Amino acid sequence: MYTFAAKNMCHTAALMAAMVAKAVQAETGLVPEASTSGGTSDARFVKDHCPVVEFGLVGKTMHQVDERVEVAHIHALKSIGSTTGTPMSPRSAR
Repeated sequence: MYTFAAKNMCHTAALMAAMVAKAVQAETGLVPEASTSGGTSDARFVKDHCPVVEFGLVGKTMHQVDERVEVAHIHALKSIGSTTGTPMSPRSAR
């Protein structure tokens, strides 16, 4: 079992969700909705080990052979991550 020397730096899942929601609204003007309607998530593998908040792009071509998103949306996603201080996936645009 791990112990943390700086507990004030650890976030609860609710705090993380609120931070991300605030950043999403500031960047896009949209109020995000907490939902599990997106299907199966890889978060199920790590949720017991650390708080997890998943968010990302949505679109009509998600998970299709010709999946695509607007470049501006990728930049907004990166900005949201930078605003929250939440690291993005290693595969995210930097």
